Amino acid sequence: MVEVNFVGLWFLYAGIVFIFVVSFSISQRWNSKRLFHGICIAFSLCILYLPWYLKWYSPWPLANVHVLFLSSITSLLYALKFLDWGFTRDWNELRAIPVKQVAIDCSSYYQWKSTVEKQLILNIKDIYRNNMMMLFRAFLQFMTLRILIRATPESWLALPLTSIAPSIWPIRYLLLSFILYISIGLVTNTIFGVGGLIWGLPMSATFPAFPFTSCSIREFWSYRWNVFIKQLLHRTSFILLPHWLGMSQTMSNTVRGLMSFVLSGIFHELFFTMSTDRWSFLEDLANEIFYDILEYFDMYHIYKGFFNLNKRFENLIINSNFLHQTNISMIPKNDLEDFHINVIIPNRHRINSLRLSNPFVTPIIFSSPRILLQFIHLKQLVLDNIQMKYLRKIFDCLMHSPLPKLYSLSISIIDCIESSDILFVDLFNLSTLKYCKLKYETKTYELSSFLNVIKSNSSPIEYLIINGRFPFIALNNLLCCLPQLHYLSINCLADSVGYIGKNKLCPIQLNYLKYVSIKLDCIRFYQVEEIFKNFFHYIHTLRLTTRNDENYLNAKQWEELIISYMPCLRIFDINHTNSVIYDASRYQNLINGFNSSFWIEKKWLFTYQHDWSKSYGNLLFYSTDPYRRKDYKFLWDGDAKECSHIQESNLNSIQHILIYSYEIKNNDLIYLPNITQITIKHYPQKPNGSITTSLDSMIQLKQLKKLIIQCHNFPFEELIKLLSFTLNLHTLKLKLISLNENNIRLIQQSENFQYVSKTNQVKHLDLFQLCEFNQIELIINLFPQLEYLKTGINYKEIQLITRYLLSKTSNKAQHLFFLRISGIPKIFLKKLNVLIKSESLLHDYCIRFINRDLFLWW
Repeated sequence: MVEVNFVGLWFLYAGIVFIFVVSFSISQRWNSKRLFHGICIAFSLCILYLPWYLKWYSPWPLANVHVLFLSSITSLLYALKFLDWGFTRDWNELRAIPVKQVAIDCSSYYQWKSTVEKQLILNIKDIYRNNMMMLFRAFLQFMTLRILIRATPESWLALPLTSIAPSIWPIRYLLLSFILYISIGLVTNTIFGVGGLIWGLPMSATFPAFPFTSCSIREFWSYRWNVFIKQLLHRTSFILLPHWLGMSQTMSNTVRGLMSFVLSGIFHELFFTMSTDRWSFLEDLANEIFYDILEYFDMYHIYKGFFNLNKRFENLIINSNFLHQTNISMIPKNDLEDFHINVIIPNRHRINSLRLSNPFVTPIIFSSPRILLQFIHLKQLVLDNIQMKYLRKIFDCLMHSPLPKLYSLSISIIDCIESSDILFVDLFNLSTLKYCKLKYETKTYELSSFLNVIKSNSSPIEYLIINGRFPFIALNNLLCCLPQLHYLSINCLADSVGYIGKNKLCPIQLNYLKYVSIKLDCIRFYQVEEIFKNFFHYIHTLRLTTRNDENYLNAKQWEELIISYMPCLRIFDINHTNSVIYDASRYQNLINGFNSSFWIEKKWLFTYQHDWSKSYGNLLFYSTDPYRRKDYKFLWDGDAKECSHIQESNLNSIQHILIYSYEIKNNDLIYLPNITQITIKHYPQKPNGSITTSLDSMIQLKQLKKLIIQCHNFPFEELIKLLSFTLNLHTLKLKLISLNENNIRLIQQSENFQYVSKTNQVKHLDLFQLCEFNQIELIINLFPQLEYLKTGINYKEIQLITRYLLSKTSNKAQHLFFLRISGIPKIFLKKLNVLIKSESLLHDYCIRFINRDLFLWW
C-alpha cells in the first residue's frame, strides 16, 4: 500500500514536475520536437492515472477528502499544462524559453509568463518586496489551513459520505471549497515567491479575487472551476485538438467552440468521478454492514480478499472480532506464511478460536509447543489432520502450563495411533476441558490399558464425541471417569476382541447425562442393555444405529427397559439394518410390535423399507417424526411401509442422503429439498432410466456441495452428466474410474465434457484407486479448478505424473497446491524430493510421508 497525505502529495507532484523539466531540457539540447511531444503525452497520461492509482493502492480513505480533491484538480491541471506546452506552441519559441520559466509555470497552478516590460518598471527592491509578500501570504494561508483542518470534524474530511448526516453535506462542501481555495493559493504563492527570489522575477496574483466557495462538488466545478482553467481549456479546444485532427486550417470557430463545450463537460464528470467515486458501492457501506457481510467468510478469506485492499479494510479487520475466530483450512503455502506473519503472530493474544486443518500447518503455527501458551484467550482449539507426535507435545505443554480459558478441543489424527488409551489419559489430564471431539484410527486391536484407570483420573468433560473404533468393554470405565458428562456420541462402539477385561470400575450415577448417540458395530442387545441400566437413568434423548441383531426389533423388550431404567426418556431414535433371508414374515411381526399404545402415546413413530416380494435383501427400520435427522438411507428397490398411525411427513432437516440401489422405481422417489451431500453405495445394474434424472427429481442438484460414489461400476459418462447439473459441487470422492484409452479420447471431445470442464467448481478430489498418466490427465482437464488431489498412482509413472502436475509450462493444474499420494513405499519420498529439486519444479514446498501416504504442499 501507498501511504499518502497532504505533504506527501506535494512531494509526489514536485518529483513529476522535476522529471518533466529535465526531460524538456534534454529535448531542447537535442533539438527534438518529436521527443518533446512524446514526453508531453506520456506525462499527461501518467498524471491523469495518478489519482486512480492512489485511490486503489493507498489506505482508505486517502487521508481525507482534501487530499482527494487536491490530487484530482492537480492531475487535470497538469495534464492540460503538459499538452499545452507540447502542442499549442511553436517549437522554435519553446527552444528559446528559459528552463526557469518552465519550472515555475509547471510548479504552480496558475500560468506565469515572464514579461520584460514589468521587469523594467519594477526595481530590484520592489521585486524582492513583492516576492516576500507572496511568501508571507503563503505562510498565512498555511496557518489558516492548519486551523481549518484541525477544527473540522474528522468525519467531515473522510469518505464515505454515509459517515455524516445528509443535512451536513452542504456545510461540508462549503468548508472544503475554502480549504481548496487556500490550498491552491498556498502552493502557487510558495512557488512564485521562491522562484521570484531565486531568479529576481516579478510575479502576478494567482487567481481572481473571489474565493472558490460552493455548496456542492458539482457547483464548485460548474461555477468556479471554469474560471480557473478557462485559458487552458480554450487553448486545448481551439489549438490542440484541431492540430491533432489535422484540421487547423479548415475547422470553423463554431465547431471549435462546440468541442470546448464537450471537453468542458467531460472534464466536469471526470473531476467529479476522480474526486468522489470509488467505483464500488461496497466501500460506501457503513462498518456495521461490512461486519454483517464478512460474517459469511472465514478469517483467511477475509484476509485474502480485503486485508491488503486499503487502510480502511485493514483497520476494520484488525479492530473487529473476526480475528477471534481463525480458521486455517487448505490454502497455498505462500498464502499461509503471509497470513501467519501478518495476522496470527501479531494477534495471538486476541484469538479465542483457532482451527488448523492442514497436516503441515500445526508445526508452523506451533513451531515450539510453548508458543501455544501465548494464546492466552484461546477457548476453542481444532486440530484436524494432526500427527500424533505433535499432539503429544501439545498435550505435554498444556498439562504443565494449562491455558486458563481453553474449554473446547477437537482433534482429528491423521496417522494410525498405537493405542487410544494414551489419548484418553492425556485428555483427562486437561483440567479446564469441557468439550472434546476425537477422530482417530488405531493400528490393530491393541490390548487395552484403559481398563486400569482409577477414579482419580476423572475428567471435567461435559461433551464427548468419539469418531473412531472404541472398544465396548472399555465403555464402562470411560463413563466412570466422566461424572460431569452431559452429552455422549460414539460413531463406532466396536466388539472388544483382543481386549483384556480387568479392573472394571463400579458404575456411577451420571446425573447430568441427557443425550446419548451411539452406533453399534456387532454389539448384541444384551451387552448394551447392562450399560443402559447402569448409566442412562437420567437421559432425555437416545439415538442408536444398530445392525444384524433382531433383538433390537423387540418392542416389548425396549418397552420394559425404558419404563424401568430410562424413565426420563423423551426422544427414542433408532436406525436398524438387518439382513432378511427367507423368513421375512417374522421380521414383519416384530415390527408390528411398535404399533402398541405405549409407542403411540409417546409419539415415537417408525417406518421401514423392504421389498417383501423378495425373500432376501436388507430391512431398514427407523424412527420418523418428530425427530430431525440429517442423514437419510434410501433403498430404491424397497417398498416404503409405515407402521400404523404413522406417516413420515417432514424431510426438510435432511442434508445427506445415502443411496442403496439395485433397481430404480420412479414411484418410490421422494423429494428432499435441502440435500447438500449424496453418497451412492450401489449403482443399478439395469437402471430404468438415468440415475441423474432420478436424482434431479428428488433433490436440487445445483445446491449439492459434496458427492461420494462408493460403487465400482458407476459409469464415467453418467458422472459427467451428473456433474453438468451440480455446478456448485466442491468435493468429489470416487471409488474407481474405469476407462480404456479410446474412451478417454472420445469422452474428452464430447460436448458434455467440455461444458463440465468450463463450469464445474470441484476443488477437492479423492480417488480410491491407482491412476495411470492418461487418467490423471483426464482428471486435470475435467477439473481445472482443482486445489487438493488425493489418489493412488502407478509406481512406474509416479515421477512422470508428478512432473506433469507441477510443470509450469503445461499450466494445466495451475490452482493445485496439495497432492496426497496413497499407499506408496517410503522410498518415493526421497525420489520425488530429488526430482523436484533437480528440475526446479517447486521452490517453496513441504513433503512428508505419513501412514503410507505421501503428502506434498506448495
